[in-house]
Amino acid sequence: MKKRTFNLILSLIFLTIAIVGFYMIWKNNSSISVQNTASYITLDISGVKDEAETLVQGRENNAGIPLPDPTTKMGKANPFANPE
Repeated sequence: MKKRTFNLILSLIFLTIAIVGFYMIWKNNSSISVQNTASYITLDISGVKDEAETLVQGRENNAGIPLPDPTTKMGKANPFANPE
């Protein structure tokens, strides 16, 4: 038997095994039923803002964020003149 024929036969066998395996997995998973979606629980998020304010209340802003507006003129008068 030639090497090319042997490779073709082995690749066809592997392809068949892969297709059968995927079919078996698909067949097993298709039997799972979806439950009724009416059983969702509604969450109460009305107190989240108050809880966040109490958690942040004792913290100190060391970063200076948001950045304050500049009070002095910064940079060059014309940035396109005499580029560095």
